[in-house]
Amino acid sequence: MGKKTVASDDVEQLRQEILKALDDAERNAYALGALWNRLVDTSLAHRQRQSPRAWWAANIPGTVTAMTVSRYGRVAKQYPVEVAAKYHMTLLVLYLAYCRAAGAAPAADPATAVISVGGKDKPFPQCSKEDLQAALQKKKPGGASAPKLDPLHARFVEIATGKLVHLLGADTETQFLAVKEGEYVTYSLLHAPDDSFPEVIDAIKEAIQAFQGETGG
Repeated sequence: MGKKTVASDDVEQLRQEILKALDDAERNAYALGALWNRLVDTSLAHRQRQSPRAWWAANIPGTVTAMTVSRYGRVAKQYPVEVAAKYHMTLLVLYLAYCRAAGAAPAADPATAVISVGGKDKPFPQCSKEDLQAALQKKKPGGASAPKLDPLHARFVEIATGKLVHLLGADTETQFLAVKEGEYVTYSLLHAPDDSFPEVIDAIKEAIQAFQGETGG
C-alpha cells in the first residue's frame, strides 16, 4: 500500500479533532466553527478533490451539517472565543446574518449592537432568537413589503421561502423573489452559497412539487 501523503495525514488529524468536538456539539460550537475555517482556509478538502461541504458529508457522521458549522465559522472569524462565550452561538449566527442583510459592519462587541425589532431599536443582549429572526426577515430583499402578485404566484413564493428556511435555516441569506413586470413575473434566486447550492435546488424542487399538489398543476 502506498505511503500516506502529508495532506492526507493532515486531513485525518482534522477529522479526528472534529469528531472529538462533536461529542458535545452545542458546547463546542465555536471550536467546530474554527475547525471548519481550518478545513476551508487550508484547502485540505480540495486536495482530496472535494468541496468542503462534500468532504464533511462523506467523512463526518451525525446531524451537525456543513451548513451549520460554516455559520459557526463566520462567528469564529469575526469574534475571539472570549466574546463568543458571552452569547449563545445561535444568536451570534443570526446577528451576523442580520448585519450582512443590512449591509452593516458587525460591532466589535455585540453588547453595543442595536437591532431594529418591530420598528424599535433593541440592544442585542436583550434580543431573543425570535427577535433576531424577525429582524433578519425584515432586512431581506422583499421582507418588509412583498411584491404585489396574484394569489398563485404569491403562494408559490411563500412555499419556496418556507422550503428554503426549512432546509437552510432561519438565518439563511438565500432568497427566492418574484417581481411582476407587465404581463410577466420574474423569479430570482439570490445569495445561494456554493457550499449549499444542492440544498437550494432541492428546496425549489420541493416547492414546485408542493405547489403542484395544492393547485393540481
